[in-house]
Amino acid sequence: MGQEMHIAIQAFQYFSMGLSPGTCDIYCAKNIGLAQMKFLRHLLGITKLDKEKNQCIREKTGAHNIVREIKQYQKKWLQHVQRMDRNRLPRQALKYRPERRRNIGRPKKRWRDQLHFED
Repeated sequence: MGQEMHIAIQAFQYFSMGLSPGTCDIYCAKNIGLAQMKFLRHLLGITKLDKEKNQCIREKTGAHNIVREIKQYQKKWLQHVQRMDRNRLPRQALKYRPERRRNIGRPKKRWRDQLHFED
């Protein structure tokens, strides 16, 4: 694997990790995983018609499953916030419970609602 390919893979992973700390639900995670595989296939010059398995493509490029890395990043961030002092803003935001009722309709996405890790 060439140096350019390695740099491109790291750049993709870095920028996709920037998407994750907010509200990345299952649909978002699926799209990020699909984008990663599309990027890696294009990098290797492989089309879907070649019927190459995703695991084989990841082994050839040395890339990891980006969705799994995002979940690990979120876990580490949650642990970091929980270790903070109670007067720190991120910890207060995590523990905050609004007193008002929510508006009618679909609820807004919140990061703490998605803190379920099945790993």
